[in-house]
Amino acid sequence: MNKNRFFLALSLLIILSFVVSCAPEVVEAPAVVEPAEEEVEEEVTETEVIEEVITVAVVAGGEIGDLGFIDSANEGLMKMESELGLNTEILQTRNDATRFLDDLISAAEMADLIFVVPGYFFDEQLKQVVPQFPDKTFVYVDGETAIEGMTSLRFLENEGAFLAGAKPF
Repeated sequence: MNKNRFFLALSLLIILSFVVSCAPEVVEAPAVVEPAEEEVEEEVTETEVIEEVITVAVVAGGEIGDLGFIDSANEGLMKMESELGLNTEILQTRNDATRFLDDLISAAEMADLIFVVPGYFFDEQLKQVVPQFPDKTFVYVDGETAIEGMTSLRFLENEGAFLAGAKPF
């Protein structure tokens, strides 16, 4: 159970760091000047703050209820939605390889940040999808990839096990 909490905390920390680094800039709209009437010149200026809400998607190789990565990813999405106000979506392939490509394309069309959990399920499909969406951020979870345009998130389980046996000072 502690291992799951560790992975959840680590995943949330990494996800939040990606979200913060991908946060949109606050853009002010230019001043609007209406035409002046003959006798009285009036200048109307409005400053509008335009904020984009980031959409985060998880494409899961299985489904919620796996007591592993997918459940942790789903909990992270729920926290992002409730605490940060982000739009979130999880696409569950239910271990059906025929859905991998379609779900990746759907996620890329709707989201700004796409986590692929676990990434190694989707190697062939990612090679096709990532180049089609160069403006999107794809994160390959639990492994490393050489696919151009992807970020890898690799877990070192052996280090967690080592730390579990360490004694505090």
